[in-house]
Amino acid sequence: MNEIDKILQNTTKGFPETGIMISITSAMSGEAYNKLIELMMSIIEVEKFDNRNDKLWEEHLPNWFVNSSKNVSRDELITNSQLWDFGSWIDGITYRGWRWWSYRKLKDKTVILLETIDYPYNVDPFFFMLYKVGVDSSMTTVKEIYPDSNTLIKI
Repeated sequence: MNEIDKILQNTTKGFPETGIMISITSAMSGEAYNKLIELMMSIIEVEKFDNRNDKLWEEHLPNWFVNSSKNVSRDELITNSQLWDFGSWIDGITYRGWRWWSYRKLKDKTVILLETIDYPYNVDPFFFMLYKVGVDSSMTTVKEIYPDSNTLIKI
């Protein structure tokens, strides 16, 4: 099953045979989740092309994301550690080292599992995506899960 199918069908169970799983748990509204899915689908679309082209990213990413990400001042970047320079975010997401595995909505929280596919992997661009869709990072927990040993490590 490819990444798009995993996002749309959300039927992935268990763990992959290799790689580390990244578990991200947070409160997330339905609107935030829909925006996150829209953004993920755009990223996957750009990856089909020469994804080192910033203009290509601007053309394929949702306007709400591009406009709010490009209009960040240097002072804002310095004072808000959750913000990214748009070009730096593109560099980070281009070589992300992970892919979407599954999503589960629980009573009062959402759990997203990302499968690592390269080392080092970089989940910081994903945190920026969560921030941009309105997820409060102070209410988010992140853990590495090692499938072969069922070990959880908080990162």
